[in-house]
Amino acid sequence: MFETMVVGWVVIISKLVCGDRELARNNSLVRDYGVSDGNVFHLVLKLSDLQIINVRTAYGKKFTFHVERSRDVGYVKQQVAKKEKGLVNVENQEIMCDGKWVDGKWICYCCI
Repeated sequence: MFETMVVGWVVIISKLVCGDRELARNNSLVRDYGVSDGNVFHLVLKLSDLQIINVRTAYGKKFTFHVERSRDVGYVKQQVAKKEKGLVNVENQEIMCDGKWVDGKWICYCCI
């Protein structure tokens, strides 16, 4: 099992499928699976519960966090406070997402 990033989402498992067959052997050639011109491949992804959130502070510092989708904005504030040692009173800090103010009760999938 491995993780990779696909446009802001963490992917746990990915499979390459052609027809009804999974192309799973790393050392095999594509032609060994009977694939020829005109065949269509499908990439099957299983998304992790983690998502990648980029945060930019008012002072221009940038942070990237892997955050579970069920976490709220208050959790992200705490993570920023851990990275940025000088921040105090994070509960009173305000967060914007896509130009809108977000309160601490919003779930993090609103901040993608």
